[in-house]
Amino acid sequence: MDWAREVAAFWQANPPASFSFLPEALEFCAFLERRALRSVYLAEVLAYERAALELERARVGPAPPQSVRFRHDPVRLLGTLAAGRRPRSVPPRPCLLLGSKDGDAPLRWTLVDAVTPSSRYDHAHAADTDSGAKGITT
Repeated sequence: MDWAREVAAFWQANPPASFSFLPEALEFCAFLERRALRSVYLAEVLAYERAALELERARVGPAPPQSVRFRHDPVRLLGTLAAGRRPRSVPPRPCLLLGSKDGDAPLRWTLVDAVTPSSRYDHAHAADTDSGAKGITT
């Protein structure tokens, strides 16, 4: 995928309307969703970016919690992207990332693995201290 071409096409179709990055970032996500782009991970990454932007939106009171469904391991996928590398062969990992933000604190993401019928027994008999949820702060 040629990201420079996608960004240029976006700016051509959507000239800047404000000096706030949030509306333009959300519009760029919507623009990419409307394009016929071939990327196994794009929908998951866009859903995550939209949720993170929503958590950062200025508002009175706490931000509403956000949830993002992943089919692939989000730690590997997002970590690879954050390192500036193209993700390849990210293993499947059906899960949810639950996002929250309290005041000026950093975003907090909690990873909750999906319970499949074959693993339900294992989860039911795991130690009480192991909930299957892991905290991630961004």
